Amino acid sequence: MRTVRREELVGDESEAHFQERVQRRARLLGWDDFHVHDPIGMRKGWPDLALLRDDVLILAELKSEHGRERPEQRVFRDKAARIRVVECYLWKPRDEQEIWRILER
Repeated sequence: MRTVRREELVGDESEAHFQERVQRRARLLGWDDFHVHDPIGMRKGWPDLALLRDDVLILAELKSEHGRERPEQRVFRDKAARIRVVECYLWKPRDEQEIWRILER
């Protein structure tokens, strides 16, 4: 049986698997995380993940490498990015090193 290296998975990684990895790493680094599992009743455009530690709140929309941001997600991210106390990102698996750098600061 051939062992699959992580580098081989990133390009085909699902959004759900990617989110699980980000949440697991964030928790290890002391971040509180929030994700709505059932978006019924939520306004369209809200990001997938909220991370909170100390005085920093991160709102992140997560996509697979081939996933596309919907217009309402972009509108939300643009509005939220203007707030000084919130950091707002669009993260994909290829951004892993940058994600870890941000979470580890």
